[in-house]
Amino acid sequence: MTLIETDKTGLCFMGDLHGEFKTLGGLMKRTEFANTTYVVCGDCGFGFEKKAYYEQTFNSLSKTAGKYSSDVIFMRGNHDDPSYFDGTAINREHFVAVPDYTVLKTPDHTVLLVGGATSIDRMDRILRRKEMLFKYMKYHDVSESIADEQCPKLYWENEAPVFDTKEMDCIKDLCLSVDIVCTHTCPSFVPPTDKKGLHEWMRVDPALCVDVDKERKAMDMLHERLLSDGHPVNMWFYGHYHWHNFEMVDGIKYIMLDMCRNGLHDIYDVR
Repeated sequence: MTLIETDKTGLCFMGDLHGEFKTLGGLMKRTEFANTTYVVCGDCGFGFEKKAYYEQTFNSLSKTAGKYSSDVIFMRGNHDDPSYFDGTAINREHFVAVPDYTVLKTPDHTVLLVGGATSIDRMDRILRRKEMLFKYMKYHDVSESIADEQCPKLYWENEAPVFDTKEMDCIKDLCLSVDIVCTHTCPSFVPPTDKKGLHEWMRVDPALCVDVDKERKAMDMLHERLLSDGHPVNMWFYGHYHWHNFEMVDGIKYIMLDMCRNGLHDIYDVR
């Protein structure tokens, strides 16, 4: 478990970025929230570009973040390379991509971050990358291993969320009291509660139905463990589904955040 402590009093949650990193500066300028931590609820977009691209991007954004004394925490989504989320691969001033089961402590809140979800279009991504590799091998006359190194990945097999008992034990042992949860997907009892829109994907990917159920079950187990350990959870943020929704269930506010669209972010300011 990773613990991040900050003295910043502002706290904002935002939906999927899908690689629109440069819009973060515009967001900070529009909101003018000072002394704030922004949390991206997954599908940030890490892994589709060379590492140098992210270094250059965050170097240019650091000045804006510094102006407002604000930080951005990135959480893993299914459309992210998990290797970026170890707390070191992306760890610049004001910007960090954190591991699953990171706990963020602010002066007013304790936030648990758990990433991961299932890509419903994974079969399409796998096939498109195979085609990409074939074309690269053909036009550059190289081996498949070289093509694999040069071509960006579109899908990562270890994308699913994991319910980790040991991590939850660690949180309990440290006497941390979680009042906000941020995940990429969500428990099964909040929207979407059906598989509307998945049937065409399941037709070409028979295992998808089972894997989506496993994904939601992992979140159910997380929910059950948090309640059984007595955590005073009152808000639960998630992204992944590309629309906005608010649901109150047994005293917990479940807020689904929409993806970044045309440079505009779906954000929720917690004060």
